[in-house]
Amino acid sequence: VHDILYEAAKKFRKNGLIQFDRMMTYPEVREKVDRLATALVRLGLKKGDRVATILPTSVQFVLADYAISRAGLVHIPSSSLEPLTTLEYKFKEGAPGALITLDWHTDIAERVVRKCRISHLILCRLDDYSGEIATGVMGKLPAGAVWMKDMIESTPPSPPDIDYDVENDVETLIFTGGTTGLAKGCMLTHRNIYANALQNMHSLGKAGALLRGAATDLLGLPFFHSYGHVIMHTVTLFGHNQILIPDPRDTRGMIRTIKKHYPVIKIGVPTQFMQISEELTGYGMLGVSGSAPLPTSTQER
Repeated sequence: VHDILYEAAKKFRKNGLIQFDRMMTYPEVREKVDRLATALVRLGLKKGDRVATILPTSVQFVLADYAISRAGLVHIPSSSLEPLTTLEYKFKEGAPGALITLDWHTDIAERVVRKCRISHLILCRLDDYSGEIATGVMGKLPAGAVWMKDMIESTPPSPPDIDYDVENDVETLIFTGGTTGLAKGCMLTHRNIYANALQNMHSLGKAGALLRGAATDLLGLPFFHSYGHVIMHTVTLFGHNQILIPDPRDTRGMIRTIKKHYPVIKIGVPTQFMQISEELTGYGMLGVSGSAPLPTSTQER
């Protein structure tokens, strides 16, 4: 899966991720990914081990996701909005060896690490890769925890060679189906994820091909969700600039960002487009809505 990023870093060197107005190019992302992958391996994690994350849509999520892939590990993406009992169930079933989360969620992280016997707690702050202060707390580091930024900066970009079986090696373990009972872990292989991203890319046909490396996308959807997760990989494969919105409910922030960066594409959910269409006029932008039907009135606006 990390080859998606590597291709973008090779072909679209000037494009990358934008978080609170700070740009990180794809080559810079790749270097940090290689450093983090090396650091994860140095923690003693081995191919097939699981790493859980409780992260919003952010540079930190992208770094963690591709680093987990590069280290031959399995990603268990999770949400801070999930009840503690749900997180404990997921982590007991998924058995991660490490947890990566924001400093905002230190209390939750410490509890699940203790109850689920997770060996390593890695903390990060949105401010680390943001152009403005993103209201991180920068509290006292819990005993045994490490800062992800420190791991990246103190480790060389030299991850070990991994022998991948792309058709059978699980890369992501997404828990879903919780509305009908206990959530089930869906095992997605490297091939599953890469093929899904390719299918999404080709669904736009020749227009999509013309936009490779030539567009900026506003992404206001959670990457820990299956919809957001595949969009992240698809947009990286396209080589587009990605404006990352950590809070999908922050439509006013999206409007300010649209006025400043003029994205070509906005990918999100109906409630976002309903509010944006009422407050924003005079901007030409392609909207891609998913997860639920988009009301006709909003489409017309």
